[in-house]
Amino acid sequence: MTDSALSGQSPTFTEVGEASAARKIAVRARKGSAPGLFWLGG
Repeated sequence: MTDSALSGQSPTFTEVGEASAARKIAVRARKGSAPGLFWLGG
């Protein structure tokens, strides 16, 4: 996402999982129109 239009926006973090499986994922969002896009990088 280094060339993304969102590169100036800091991500928020959402915690998922429980106990030892808990982890944080970074989320960046902006308003748009349909269809939406959800991307999970791995």
